[in-house]
Amino acid sequence: MEDPIKFDLWGVASSTSKRWLAEKIASVHPEVSRADVLRKIAGSIRSNAPVLFSAGRGWSNSVRERLDAAEKVSDVEVFQESYGPDGKANLEYCEEHLLFYGGCLGCPVCGRRHQQ
Repeated sequence: MEDPIKFDLWGVASSTSKRWLAEKIASVHPEVSRADVLRKIAGSIRSNAPVLFSAGRGWSNSVRERLDAAEKVSDVEVFQESYGPDGKANLEYCEEHLLFYGGCLGCPVCGRRHQQ
């Protein structure tokens, strides 16, 4: 049996979300220095590019974090774990769950193959 599917959240930083986003990214990548985290955020602001701010979450936490993040960063999107905006063209999208996913088995939430 496969492990339950988890989810990653991406969003575009703004100057008002720097502190919140720095804390979130540091929790995802504790091995990355604060300076590198701030550079990543600055790059997101400058290029209007999404940045990974939450990874390996269960579905319930992903939904809660998406709502919380929407007040702080723009263009918040949820992806099946290990996928991201760069691969969007090759992913499927579930309109019901607002989720990008890979694979031929359909939406992992609709199919109940996700971590709660």
